[in-house]
Amino acid sequence: MAEGTKQQPAVDMKNSKIVRIGLVVADAVKTAKRYSDIFGVGPWLFYDLTATEVIFHGQPVKDDEAGVRMAVANLTGLEIELIQPLYGPGAHGEFFQKHGEGIHHISFGAVENYDSVVSALKSKGIGIEMQGKLGDAVTFSYLDTVKELGAIFEIVKLAPPDVSSELTPWGIYSPPAPSLLKMEGKRLNQIGLVVDDAEGVSRRYEELFGIGPWTLMTSSINRLPVDKTRPIIPSKAVLHGIPMISMDLHLKISIAYCGDMQIELIEPLRGPGTHWDFLKIHGNGAHHLSFGRVDDHDQCLTALQRQGILIDMAGPAGRGSRFSYMATQKDLGTIYELVYAPPEQK
Repeated sequence: MAEGTKQQPAVDMKNSKIVRIGLVVADAVKTAKRYSDIFGVGPWLFYDLTATEVIFHGQPVKDDEAGVRMAVANLTGLEIELIQPLYGPGAHGEFFQKHGEGIHHISFGAVENYDSVVSALKSKGIGIEMQGKLGDAVTFSYLDTVKELGAIFEIVKLAPPDVSSELTPWGIYSPPAPSLLKMEGKRLNQIGLVVDDAEGVSRRYEELFGIGPWTLMTSSINRLPVDKTRPIIPSKAVLHGIPMISMDLHLKISIAYCGDMQIELIEPLRGPGTHWDFLKIHGNGAHHLSFGRVDDHDQCLTALQRQGILIDMAGPAGRGSRFSYMATQKDLGTIYELVYAPPEQK
């Protein structure tokens, strides 16, 4: 489509900031403490919250209360929200039953013209996964965008200024000691989503949120042993903690920015690989959060491995670089990525 003739998106979120990542976890207290141990995250605020006036899958629920335990803290400028389902019908409990722990939603936080945004997206076929009120403070909406965009997105409507909107935490927890990893200079800069159609999902981001342009590429790592008696071992290639004697990884990748956060859409074409596993088991969804290139990549891996945290997948990333997805799902609710780059590329 020629420049200047593109259709206007349903809502313009291109320059909006992604303010929060919501993860469903089995135990919010235990997971928060592990974030403090590993990343030095804190202080954590803990809430037991009951959502009322709940709409679930587009329908009001008969039992209109859904309870969660929530822990909230800041990780390198991004709010991390750990959500433990407690009771009642809701998206968090359903997610946990289907997928276990993982990234549940990506949040734009409070948006202007909230009702207009919901209406505009509805006109484009985007419904509500779940909506509810938390006290008099906020109305939240989880948009039913997993199939279209690879993840649930959240928008929030704040209470009017004359309404008391304070949610009261029941507890606070601060890191008791220096963290396992040195966090100075590190920042979360990418959300990696596994999808079944990277090109199609890219178009929907533009149509719905105005997010783009997208850079589309293919990534292939094809290192198969020619002689089975003398296998080729790719340098530092690992899958689920197991050294790989062959690698036949093919991905279609599409990248764009929403504010200062990179969104990476990953369509696995051939495996084995962590993305291939995720798509086949989970379907479309948020696969990892990334710190990108870090100066102390190898030291971080060593420190994590001493804690029993293995590498979910690692391999070459071109020009001497390599990626490492750490198997932090049980400790932190999702995979975290670290990237090594040679000094001349930094």
